[in-house]
Amino acid sequence: MKALCLVSACSLLLVGCNDSTKLPDGSSNNPATAPVDYLNNAAKAEKRATKTVDLTAVNKAIEQFYVQEGRFPKDLLELVELKYLPLLPKLPDGANWNYDTNSGVATIQK
Repeated sequence: MKALCLVSACSLLLVGCNDSTKLPDGSSNNPATAPVDYLNNAAKAEKRATKTVDLTAVNKAIEQFYVQEGRFPKDLLELVELKYLPLLPKLPDGANWNYDTNSGVATIQK
């Protein structure tokens, strides 16, 4: 009887200690890794914010180009050549600029 109770107690202890759940943002619930999780999430948020700001800047430059030139640019490099942008913002690895010359809208494609 004691052996059965001991085996049951050990089983419950092992099952209860194996909490390896991950949160939706990729971080764990472990207080020991909380600072690392926070820094990783902050870096990801910064990349998303930078990408959004860069995309907005390019689309505003396209709008300015259209107002002043009466047409959309042939490509995004024309914005740099005619000084609407100092340079085309660099995108994260694996992402590319996608520009529709008919609508004058730039997007970021992964």
